[in-house]
Parts: sequence; C-alpha cells; structure tokens
Amino acid sequence: MSDSCAAWYLRGVIWFFERNQQRLQIETTHDSVGRTFQLTIMGSDGTPQVESFKSKRAFEARLRQLEAELIADAWTPSGSALLPRTPASLH
Repeated sequence: MSDSCAAWYLRGVIWFFERNQQRLQIETTHDSVGRTFQLTIMGSDGTPQVESFKSKRAFEARLRQLEAELIADAWTPSGSALLPRTPASLH
C-alpha cells in the first residue's frame, strides 16, 4: 500500500489482495467535511469493516500495520491500486 504520491489519501485508493482463492479489498477515503480518514476492508464474504481516524498520522500508521499483517498472513497484492472515480457532480 506504499505510494510515493503525497496526497493519494485525499482522493481515495482501492487495493486488492489474494490468498488461496480469497480476495480482499481495501479502500481508503477522506471526508473533507468531517475531516476524517476512513479505511474499509471488504472480505470475500462482502462484509465491510470500517475504521475511522481523525489523525492523518494514525491513519497512515494503521495502513502500514495492516499491510504488514496481511503480508505476514500470506496475502499478496493483486494488480495495481485503483483511484476511484470522482462523480461528475463533485468536479
């Protein structure tokens, strides 16, 4: 989930991981109104697990921790990270 782009978290990113024919989707978003960062983990069963952070530092630390946990549990990144489309009404 490492990325050299300084403001990737302001737009949101989706990562995919695989392990033994299971897929995991991780989406990051930023709510500029509520000033929170969100991390959504979607497992193969489709149940979302949402974590919210007020601090960018805590959010980034959790992403690093999650990535280390996934790698330790034999999950591997699948494909490239995606930047979700911004709805036309938000341009």
